[in-house]
Amino acid sequence: MKKNLLRNKKRGFSFAPERILKNSGVAGAHARLARGFTLVELLVAMGIFSVVILLGVGGFARALRTQRQVSAFSSANGNMSLVLEQIAREVRTGINFCANGTVCGSSSVLSFINAKGDTVTYCFDAEAVGRFIGNGSCGNSQKLTADSISVQYLTFIISGNQDDDGRPPLVTILTGANPRGVSGGSYTVRFETTVSSRVLDG
Repeated sequence: MKKNLLRNKKRGFSFAPERILKNSGVAGAHARLARGFTLVELLVAMGIFSVVILLGVGGFARALRTQRQVSAFSSANGNMSLVLEQIAREVRTGINFCANGTVCGSSSVLSFINAKGDTVTYCFDAEAVGRFIGNGSCGNSQKLTADSISVQYLTFIISGNQDDDGRPPLVTILTGANPRGVSGGSYTVRFETTVSSRVLDG
């Protein structure tokens, strides 16, 4: 056995572990791993990672902003719809629209006598829709729209309100509003509805 080992050693064969690792390339791989990454490799990796993070954060921020805008406009639409419905319900049983003692004087003011016999007035004041009864004023009216909504305009168009004309009064309401404090809030949501009184004048 010893003679065989000596013979192999003379021929250049060796069973030493370090020689086996060196011949198989494993030692070289370990050496490369121990050496680590170069500065250029680290900079490239960090740059790619930063770009991915920025794209992800930007998309998430845009999604949140869009969601807030949609929610704000939905709230404005719902609130204005309720205000218009309240006006329409009272108009349906009203009489003497801007006539017979009720003076409107402006297209942004609607005054009439409701079913209870009270003189009720709807008006546009300070970016809001207001309502008051009797001899009040728009400045002291009850505000109907929410504080989060800015009403841009309110117009009433009245027809058929003359005595003995044989036609029921028609009131067309035009208005527009947008949410406050929201980017993109300059876009105005517009509404239009026409209501007919069930009571004939005269």
